[in-house]
Amino acid sequence: MAAPDRFSQWKEMARQHPTYPLTRAVHVDAIKNDAVDLPFLPRALHVGTAGTIRMDTAGVTINTTLEVGWHPISPTRIHSTGTGALQITAWD
Repeated sequence: MAAPDRFSQWKEMARQHPTYPLTRAVHVDAIKNDAVDLPFLPRALHVGTAGTIRMDTAGVTINTTLEVGWHPISPTRIHSTGTGALQITAWD
């Protein structure tokens, strides 16, 4: 039997309304690159059009699918190859 997800209600709320002040933003669609890191380490990503994303975080390359909304993810790089999600904004 799988353990219940006691944080499911908080995950959705965090995606919709981050609770900390976000001070800087960069539109990732314009600067995503397979060889260059983001200009700062974001505290969250906002995705406007759901899709796959290929990113580096903590020294590991991850391929995942993100829904529309806020995601408490801190990638160092978002690759142009393998990223189908659009309207991605990185926030600090």
